[in-house]
Amino acid sequence: MQTETKLCYEAYENDQNAIPVIIVAAGNSTRMGQNKQFMEILGLPVIVRTLMAFQKSKVISRIISQAKKATKSKVLQFILLMKKRQML
Repeated sequence: MQTETKLCYEAYENDQNAIPVIIVAAGNSTRMGQNKQFMEILGLPVIVRTLMAFQKSKVISRIISQAKKATKSKVLQFILLMKKRQML
């Protein structure tokens, strides 16, 4: 399985005590039958809820999302949409 770790953005870049987090969204979801990161919970995809939760944390300096090549563009679209709507 080929994955990439190029989807990242700064959360709180000036905080010396903050730490980076890696969100792994690169599985095959074979038991679920569909990509778990795109399944909706109360109208929001799991990946969006995950990004929002880490974004709200004051101890996170950088959020890195690892995604499969096939789903990387969709994850990036969610990140860009969330930034546009000021959710990130």
